[in-house]
Amino acid sequence: MASLEGDIFRRVVGWIVALLLVMCVPLALQGTPVLDWTVPTAP
Repeated sequence: MASLEGDIFRRVVGWIVALLLVMCVPLALQGTPVLDWTVPTAP
């Protein structure tokens, strides 16, 4: 595995971006009417 860091990173970077989108898109949608029902409101 020595000196293969670049190859490993190229294989993993796509998964990193995909998982980041999976986590950020729902969070961003909670601020819109699409998913605002998932955010609890103060009584």
